[in-house]
Amino acid sequence: MFKIENTFKDHKLERVMVDGKRHYLTPDGNKYPSVTTILSSMNKDAIQQWRNNIGHAEAQKVTTQASRRGTAVHLLCEKYVANDPDWAKGAMPVNISTFKPIKKYLDDWCDVVYASELQMYSNELKTAGTCDLIARIHGIRTVADFKTSRKLKEKDWILNYIYQCTTYAIMLQELEGVWCPQIAIIIATDHDGLQVFIEHTADYVKEVKDFFSNYHDQLLTV
Repeated sequence: MFKIENTFKDHKLERVMVDGKRHYLTPDGNKYPSVTTILSSMNKDAIQQWRNNIGHAEAQKVTTQASRRGTAVHLLCEKYVANDPDWAKGAMPVNISTFKPIKKYLDDWCDVVYASELQMYSNELKTAGTCDLIARIHGIRTVADFKTSRKLKEKDWILNYIYQCTTYAIMLQELEGVWCPQIAIIIATDHDGLQVFIEHTADYVKEVKDFFSNYHDQLLTV
């Protein structure tokens, strides 16, 4: 069982679609693109090349399967960190199997949950999103994100994930005045067990701010 503190305000942002992309309406009336919408541009060329290599029909099949699995495993994570005793109820065995390494990691290294599925935004970065988890992991306040993958990742391949967590940390500091010095990317793979990438948030703050600034500047020139 985790200690649940519910420390931070959930802003309950309304989600809307603009030109097929997810946006959030903030309390100030701003309409900001989601964090994942903006960061998806980082891997756009690589994804297109992958689709071309394996064929668009096969790529769509793989993408759909991965999305369904990711959603199912993510729901298990959400229930588990909320101390739901029925976290596995109704879940497919294959998804429970994928989740179990995440469960063990959380049991071993996470003791306090500050927030789960926390909606936040940033007027500085002009973006908004939903953070998977803010918790004390390895004794440090951490922004964590849950992912699934068919195979093991290299750190260079998941820079968008690292930027995503860093963005949430920037949001939290902007809205709550609380800093998370650590981020954790927790990846459950199909056959190779668990990968966890632990990073110092401060190492990526400037990169993230520059990235979002450039993104919005490019929109203004289109």
